[in-house]
Amino acid sequence: MSDINSILHAFRAAREQKLLRVMREIVQTTGPTFEQRLLGFRGIDTVDPINVEAVLSTHFSDFGLGERRLVFAPLLGQGIFTQDGKPWAHSRALLKPAFSRQDQSMAQIAEVTDQLLNLIPVSGSFIDDENTFAIAFDKGQDYLAQSGRLGGLHWLIDSSDFRIQCKRVHEHVDNAIMQVLQEQDTGDKQSTQSILQDLVQQSTEKKVLREQCLNVLLAGRDTTACLLSWTFRLLAKHSAVFNRCREDILNSCGFSGQITRQKIKYHMDDLPLKVLRLYPSVPINSRTATHTTTLPTGGGPNGTAPILVRKGEAVGYCPYIMHRRQETFGPDAEAFRPERWLENGSQAGYVVARMLQKFSSLRLPKEEPMEAIGTEKQKLTLVMCSAIGCNVVLT
Repeated sequence: MSDINSILHAFRAAREQKLLRVMREIVQTTGPTFEQRLLGFRGIDTVDPINVEAVLSTHFSDFGLGERRLVFAPLLGQGIFTQDGKPWAHSRALLKPAFSRQDQSMAQIAEVTDQLLNLIPVSGSFIDDENTFAIAFDKGQDYLAQSGRLGGLHWLIDSSDFRIQCKRVHEHVDNAIMQVLQEQDTGDKQSTQSILQDLVQQSTEKKVLREQCLNVLLAGRDTTACLLSWTFRLLAKHSAVFNRCREDILNSCGFSGQITRQKIKYHMDDLPLKVLRLYPSVPINSRTATHTTTLPTGGGPNGTAPILVRKGEAVGYCPYIMHRRQETFGPDAEAFRPERWLENGSQAGYVVARMLQKFSSLRLPKEEPMEAIGTEKQKLTLVMCSAIGCNVVLT
């Protein structure tokens, strides 16, 4: 059985690696919006910004999450990432106090970033900081990704191993909840406030706390981790960009000076935005029509007329391909050019700035090939990450 599982895992990895490439070839052949059928179910895929805007904004009330609630329930339960309508509004109200309290001083991100820097060995060895929770959460998401892509047949993807991973994740989060509840009972206060500590001010129901935490964790943990991994891989490949960014950081913050939003609001936030354009954390997503509706364009003989979407049919959209369209970004759409945009400060920008402040060089290991952007091995689950991790040499 283990041999069969290994073969299936290898096949699935190869299939996922080719998925985005195949979709891109279809778009180049058929145009930005096309119909696809899976086991008799019709759906629409689009990378047309007008249609995506309709699904996510102008026709927002015509679409919902579809099967996501059922698919994600075993791992995530009910929370802001898996809900529509009034339940979503309730979860949003529950979480709003935690997110409205922004840490303008970046004290929390500074603390965890320094903890990360202290883990990086100076001997040139690798960091291996995987733990049971991280492994279980990643495996659980892999199952969710597989079942989610089957739509109404999601129930075909289920196993005792999936349930085991869910149990491990739940136990880890439940232990954290118990610790925070005990701290609240004893009046202990932490120097910095976490989202969980904010949530217990709104509810003490353990199941609610666990599900809300897991939903936020899914939306925040892996997306940020993927962004940082792709950022460091790109910096390791583009020494000129690394040197320019490091010079900017040292000029504004010095070798050990405090990093603030104001000091890094330009280059260190333009950089993550550029990385996200090439490697969006969620490269493929979809919404399901809650009643029969239309998309603004993609139908008719010329592909410019409205296109029918029946109730229950899914509309998939692919930011990964959208962000590489030369019609939008010009002939250098595949190029890594961080100065393309300038925006406001971010926590990911802080982590990158702190790394650049401490280390004078960043490169790939000698044994790792210098692949062109978009051709490297990629792993696609709910998010898109490097299939071989982020192995870089820091000095």
